[in-house]
Amino acid sequence: MRCPDDLAFAQLCDRVGKNQITEEDVQFFNSRCISEEIPEELDNENFKSGEVTIIVTTNEEKDKINLSKLRTLLPEAKEYICLSNDKVTNSKYNISLPDCVSFSRSGQMMKNLVIREGAPVSITTNHTVKRYKEDGLTNCAYGFIDFIQHSENDEDIVEIIWIRFRDERVGKRHYKAETRHLRPRKFAHLIHEDALPILPSRKLFEVNHGSMSGNGSSSNLTPH
Repeated sequence: MRCPDDLAFAQLCDRVGKNQITEEDVQFFNSRCISEEIPEELDNENFKSGEVTIIVTTNEEKDKINLSKLRTLLPEAKEYICLSNDKVTNSKYNISLPDCVSFSRSGQMMKNLVIREGAPVSITTNHTVKRYKEDGLTNCAYGFIDFIQHSENDEDIVEIIWIRFRDERVGKRHYKAETRHLRPRKFAHLIHEDALPILPSRKLFEVNHGSMSGNGSSSNLTPH
């Protein structure tokens, strides 16, 4: 359902999900394997537009490549680090969650989010408000960071990440109008008209670490 305009790719994804890939599918995947960096990977615009995407098999490898590309392709942009405040909820003590909690276990919420303006990103969890979710604020909605709005008291603390989504339909029915009050007048000339605000999210998730339950609070974006 995430690629309604590309039936062949949608069917390919279905076959992968059902473990029913064909010999032709294997040949196609092999044809897309590139062992060395290609010139297109040296231009951030190709990642912003979706012309180039690097597919890896582990979150650790993804994080390593993302950080390298972020700093290599956007060397002049200021870097922000958003740290989640994860706590155990079924304990009377203020216990932090162990660092071993994986991305998949935390409800697809990143513990440490490293971002710069211009970086391609994707939403990693559906919006909790139904009408916003139906408006396209869902897992795997792709875009890029148009503007990073920081706290007036601390320029290193991120309050809102303004995103321009590749699919112009995202947020147009409800979300854009209902969040317009968040657009600051002092930064209006710096934020594109089509950019949408993404705020920190909070989500409850179970942790496979003894009998603890975790309450995580972090942004619901991941560099892509």
